[in-house]
Amino acid sequence: MAKAAIRNASWRSTGLPTGVFQAVRALKLPRGRNPECSNYNPVARLQETLLFPTLRKLGIVFYAYSSLAGCFLTKTAADIKQGKGRLNNQVIDVLCKEPYAKPTYVDALEKWEAAAAAEGVTQAVLANQWVVFNPLLKKERGDGIVIGVSNNEQLEQTLAHLKKGHLRDQAMKAIDDIWEAIKHEAPYDNTHRMLP
Repeated sequence: MAKAAIRNASWRSTGLPTGVFQAVRALKLPRGRNPECSNYNPVARLQETLLFPTLRKLGIVFYAYSSLAGCFLTKTAADIKQGKGRLNNQVIDVLCKEPYAKPTYVDALEKWEAAAAAEGVTQAVLANQWVVFNPLLKKERGDGIVIGVSNNEQLEQTLAHLKKGHLRDQAMKAIDDIWEAIKHEAPYDNTHRMLP
């Protein structure tokens, strides 16, 4: 009966302990099918230790989304403090704002801006390049990224920048340093705190 309940349930990996996640996926999905999707970006990287090892063990591919952290990585510290753009107090925007509108994250935006300037790209391009060329995501394994854009022009610009390839080591180190400073407050994803 328990197996039937698991097979018929609509499961989400978010918030499940690794052992439960492994059991559910092993019972429900054929090996190597149905990619796991989760937000993954330079300021939300807990998946690297909490999710990726299990996915690799089970042969499940990963699709990253929210590479811009709900537009957080395109803003300045002043934008966040003033609630500009999507990061205002509308109900739906709280999902994007709450995980990242912490003092350590807002302070990290200044370093993020500097890293983008040093690399000679926009903050959005820096985030997308980091995710696309991340060594943990492998195209040949089937991993992918879902890129969100508002219009065709943004899509064309993003794809053109991605053709330039990997970030320089200096940018990768700056991003890793930012992560080290904020990871103690990092959300697993934008909705984890809403699950039982």
